[in-house]
This record gives sequence, structure tokens and C-alpha cells, in this order.
Amino acid sequence: MHLYLVRLSMRKMVTTVDKTALDLKLVNTFFKAAKDFCNKCDLNESNLAIQAAVQEGTQWRNITDLLHEKTWFKGNLAAQAAFNFDVYTFILSYSTEERYSMGMGFVFSNAELQTVYGFEELNNVLSRDDFRCHFANQLISEERLLSAFDWLTSLFLDLKSEVDVTSADKELLEMLLENRFHDQVIFEKRLNAGGISLVRTPAIDIAYQMIQKHEFAKALNALRNIKGDLTIFESRLFDFLLNKMSEAEQHDDEIFPPDIAGFMQFKKQLPWEGLELLFIFLSLPFAFSLCSLLFIGVYFLYSFFVGGLYIIRQDIWLCVIFGVFASGFLINPIKKILLRVVLKKKYFDFMRHKAAHPDIIAKRILIVLGITLLIGVVFFFPLFLCSNVVFYEDGMTDNTKLFSLSGAFVSYEDIECIYHVNAFLNDYGDVFERPSVAIKLINGRLINLRQIGTPDEEVLLFLQRKSIPMAFVEFIEDIE
Repeated sequence: MHLYLVRLSMRKMVTTVDKTALDLKLVNTFFKAAKDFCNKCDLNESNLAIQAAVQEGTQWRNITDLLHEKTWFKGNLAAQAAFNFDVYTFILSYSTEERYSMGMGFVFSNAELQTVYGFEELNNVLSRDDFRCHFANQLISEERLLSAFDWLTSLFLDLKSEVDVTSADKELLEMLLENRFHDQVIFEKRLNAGGISLVRTPAIDIAYQMIQKHEFAKALNALRNIKGDLTIFESRLFDFLLNKMSEAEQHDDEIFPPDIAGFMQFKKQLPWEGLELLFIFLSLPFAFSLCSLLFIGVYFLYSFFVGGLYIIRQDIWLCVIFGVFASGFLINPIKKILLRVVLKKKYFDFMRHKAAHPDIIAKRILIVLGITLLIGVVFFFPLFLCSNVVFYEDGMTDNTKLFSLSGAFVSYEDIECIYHVNAFLNDYGDVFERPSVAIKLINGRLINLRQIGTPDEEVLLFLQRKSIPMAFVEFIEDIE
């Protein structure tokens, strides 16, 4: 008996060891529920075949005899429970890949092609229109898994009498095979791949999600957006929705029986749907503070690195801005720590929920934005640190030029005068009374300290002791 596997890409949202332990627990819960259902149907255990496999690269390895809590596997798990009813076998499959999904299928002993026929294919040959949801996604906890298991098995029990008839009717079995080949051609054209696809199309998932919300027009649009021909089930579901939409909007329970509501609760968002966003905001102050302290520490260490008697440089509060820009890479680890502390044992259930709802576009945007900000910080922070004037005993280092990491040494003998500037004019002629200092060299060059900082009284007294002339002007433009 082959496993009925739905192969989806894996999102490694938790560590492999923790993920494997939790997945094994879910698979064991699935097998226990299968044994209970076997007893419910008065079947001997010999009529139940269970299998489990682990994905290793592109291959699957049978691990049915290795299932226990201490087992460690690196890969996704898939499980199958096959209930033998003599002339046919009812199959439930469960996968711990991205969507944590469960589906149902049938193998008929009298059929010409011994393969798994999905509920959709069986539905096509049944005499009644039954469009109740026949799959489940996001089964990331034992409670949700058991609820889905009960729903799918109850759906089978409702159809059991008709399945019994189908298994003994050669015409219906031939129709199943003909429909399979018909759909195979459509899948080959749609997927540009050979072979028979047992994976239901994404449009079916979307359609049932819209049906859950009673948005039947959107469910129709999901089927309309399928490129190429529709499969038999897709066509029947489309006609059903099209013919009954107006009636369904007024009498939903008649078209979609009340018992479907219990199942549809599995697909509703978990209570912590907005929890991640909340903890992102809670982690911001911690990330900002840690990064800002890091840059402030580098800011002070730089003073010991350059030496000198006095240093005039940019204000320390600018380190906070760099800390904010660089904190993006700390937000995620801090968020995870806070989630672990608050959620405790439910943390991994939350991570599974997140893995089942990946937002690839938003994640890529945040990564690109984070890398861009980090590159900006790496480029501008050294320029920020090195934008200074350092005073030594015999001269000073002028590093006020833009985009320069090293400055020119200026002897005190090369300084013509130090000017105290009372105010400055902006480009529009507005006057701002903000005192600053400018240093004029003998060669005529003017060093405006306003762009990096204002020296304190101790620095000015030190320069006076060096017999450097000083003068007062209203604006820097007044310096001749």
C-alpha cells in the first residue's frame, strides 16, 4: 500500500529536534485515533494497517517500527491509516509538512487500477451532491487533529452505504477509472508534468475557505481563475455554487449542513493570531536599548583609541539613531525569547501556526529593509565617529571634511585666529542665535566647528594658553 502524500515545502520555524518531537507526538495521536476508530467499526486490528515515513531529501523512509518519543528524525513525517473493509480500503493520511494536512481516499479491490481514489473522485460517481469539506489543514495540535479525524471519519460513515454499493458495481468502478484518465489529461496540461496527481488544486482550498465565510461569489471566482479546463469535481462544484448561490445566501444551512460548521472551526485563526505583532512592539524597546548601548560604548571607546587632550565631536544622542536603525536584527531573537517566556509550552504550537501561515513577501521585504539599514549603519557610523577635531599638546587633527576617515594635522602656529560666532544664517536668510566657534588658518582655510560641536570653556582656555588670538563676530560670513 503506497502512502498518500501531499508534498509541500518545509518552513524550518522551530529547531529540528523540537519539531521532530512534536511531529512524532502528533503522528502517534493520529495512530491512536485510528485504532479507536477501528474498534468503533468492529474491525479486527488485522484489518488496520498503519504506516509512517520520514522525508530524507527527495526520498521517503518507512519508520513505522521506530515511532517513540525519543526518536529523532531530520525531516517531515507522513502517516497513513488504512482500514480494510474486504472489498475496499478506507484510507486517512496525515502529513506534518507545512500545512499539517489530513485527507481521505479509497482503494477498491475490484477496480481495474489499484490506486487511491480521492473523495473528490468518489463524489463524482455518487448519486447525490455532497460538497461537504473533505480535507483539513493546520492540524498543529492534538485537539485540532482529533477533531479533524472525527469529522472525516463521520463523513465516511455517512457515505459508507454508498461506498459499499460502489465497490460492488463494475460500471461505477469503470466510471472512476475513466474520470481518472480524464482528470489526468487536465492535470498534465495544467502542471506540465506527467503522471496522475492526487493533490487537490489550490483553487479548491481557496473555494472552501470562501464557502466557510459564506462568500460564494469569491468561491466561484477562485474556480474561474483556474487556467485551462476544470476537472470533473471542479466543474460540478462550480455549477453547484452557480445554481445555488442566491439560495445559499439566504439559506446557508440548507446548502451547507450545520455539521460542517464544526469542521470549519478548525480553519479559523488561532486565538494568538495577532500575538506576534504585539510581541514585536514589546521587543522594540529592548532592541533599541541594547543596540543604542552598544553604539554608545563604541562612542566612548573611540576616545581612548584616538588619545589627545580634548576632542570635539558629534553629540552622543546620535548613537541612539544608529541603534534604532541597527536594531532590526535583534527584534526577532528578543521576540522569540519573550514568546518563550510568556507562552511556555504553547510556544511551539505558536511556531507551528506561524509555519502554516508563511508570509513570504513580507518576510523578504523586511530582510531587504534590514540589510539596507545595516549597510547604511556600517557605512555611516565610522564616518560619524571620525567626524571630530582632536587637540594635542602641539597641534590638532582636523577631520571635519565630509566622508573622510582621517584628518590633517594642524600646528597651533598655523592658526591665525579663533572666532566666537554668535549666530548663523540659513539658506533663507533666517537668523538663529546659536553660538559656535570657527578656526581660521594662516592659509585662509576656515574650520567651522558648528557642524560637529562647540568646544567648552576648558578647551578655549587651553587654546588661549597657546597664545592663539581670539575674536568675536556676529555671523561666520563676517570673518574676513
